[in-house]
Amino acid sequence: MSDTPETDAEAITPSGFEDDDVSAEFARKLERERDEAREKIKRQTDRIRYLEGATNYAKGTPLSIALKERDEAREHLEHVKEYGTEEINASVDLRQKLAQALVELDNMQDQRDLAMKVISRLERERDEARDELSKILKNE
Repeated sequence: MSDTPETDAEAITPSGFEDDDVSAEFARKLERERDEAREKIKRQTDRIRYLEGATNYAKGTPLSIALKERDEAREHLEHVKEYGTEEINASVDLRQKLAQALVELDNMQDQRDLAMKVISRLERERDEARDELSKILKNE
């Protein structure tokens, strides 16, 4: 079977290529080039479809992903510029209140420790006073 069936069919017809300005060999060459171009286009189309599928699977091309990330970063920066000062000030205030609460807690623990020492001393003095009272009562 020939790789130029259209040209071969035309060359066999009664009019043939003798009356035309194009030779059969040149027509065959053009038909081959056309078929090769069609095949190349088909392969490129298949490759494009494959790449589109891969791109959709990856949620975009590297460039489109980078552009999306850039836009998100810009939006975030605008948000920070607009609301960031308030949020930062609120965070600083909260941190200062927390630090103050920790200092107060340390002070309360120190006071508790001091109170426990005083209680221990008073308990000891009470026990000593009881012992002395007990001795006095026994001697009477």
